[in-house]
Amino acid sequence: MRMKKRLVSFVLAACLIFSSPMPGHAAGFKIGEVEWTIGGSAIMDAGWKRSDLGGVPQDSGQEDTRLDWYTEIPSNNRLNLKAVYENMTGYAEIGLGSSGVGTRHIYAAYAMNDANTLLIGQTNSLLSEASPGQKLNNDGKLEGYGNLYAGRKPQLRFTHKQGDSLSFSLALEDNRSAVSNSVASGSHIDEQTMPAIMAAMAYKNAGLTLVPSAYFQRYTLKQNDALETTEDVTLSSWALALNGAFKTEIATFSMEAWYGSNLSAIGIDKRPTQPNGTTKPSMVMGAPVADESGNDIEDVTSMGGWLQVAIPFEKATFNIGAGYQRSNVENSPSELYESEIETMGAFASVAVALAKGFTVQPEIAWLDHGSDARKTLAGSSVSYADGENDLGRDLYLGVHVQYDF
Repeated sequence: MRMKKRLVSFVLAACLIFSSPMPGHAAGFKIGEVEWTIGGSAIMDAGWKRSDLGGVPQDSGQEDTRLDWYTEIPSNNRLNLKAVYENMTGYAEIGLGSSGVGTRHIYAAYAMNDANTLLIGQTNSLLSEASPGQKLNNDGKLEGYGNLYAGRKPQLRFTHKQGDSLSFSLALEDNRSAVSNSVASGSHIDEQTMPAIMAAMAYKNAGLTLVPSAYFQRYTLKQNDALETTEDVTLSSWALALNGAFKTEIATFSMEAWYGSNLSAIGIDKRPTQPNGTTKPSMVMGAPVADESGNDIEDVTSMGGWLQVAIPFEKATFNIGAGYQRSNVENSPSELYESEIETMGAFASVAVALAKGFTVQPEIAWLDHGSDARKTLAGSSVSYADGENDLGRDLYLGVHVQYDF
């Protein structure tokens, strides 16, 4: 852990030193016929986190609320390198933070002509690409509290532009396994015979932007034992989303709405392990479950969205937003479970540009983790008091500091 922290600190320091001759600008140069650009972002968050632990049991003598000071290097600190040669573009970006170092993007894009582009490699998924401006909690963006984020996956993507206002994109992505809540009896293995399919359309005209998007994938839980009761199970995961923004002279209004099935494949559950390190939600939000026969599945539907208003001033932007999401609960016997579980969040912040590329953003954010799917966990390895399945909520008050170069 010390080595990781030292590595991250060294790289961030190197970023700042390397970029200092050209503050707020990526460093560009040319080697032969290839144009190169080096850039990135150095980010740190600091502040207080007040946790209301709800009905979750705590260590002996521990209060049900706590207040902690924290400093965090979010995982989206990054260094990137871009190379352009004629109609070819290569891009690579690594992320570094308190959790370590990882690859964010690495792809090549070929512009076949002015209208058509082919991309191969890892980058953001097409599904619901827009996000609100919430920063604290590891650049949280209300993920798991209304914002649907499909992550970055290896993909083959084709994009067609129809003039300046309309574009279409289609991508074949690496398949995702849908985390399940005890799906089907017997022993199974994942058999992934098709890629995940992503599609999006973007329309822009004057101050209006609309981006509908869709996702679908299917894979099989293949029988892996000799029991007569074990059967193959086909599992599908899909989502529809709409992002929109409307910009006026006074403010920019942004939104997202989405609906889908078995979205544990995307990872919509961001509810945390509680501070004692031993308790977390008993079930995964949006995960399919076994039906009463035990040899098939009950699909679990989820829905959510967020709203944001951004009001610009001379050197600052005031942001306020909120999100909400919920998933059905299909477990049996139904009298032991809630009919649905939900999370929600809200935030307000002021992003102040102190210098070119350097932004300080004070923020207050509230995240409500909702209730556990089980009405009571008494007698299980994780025991709530009878009927007290409240998972609590967190309140963040702090500052987000970011330098883009």
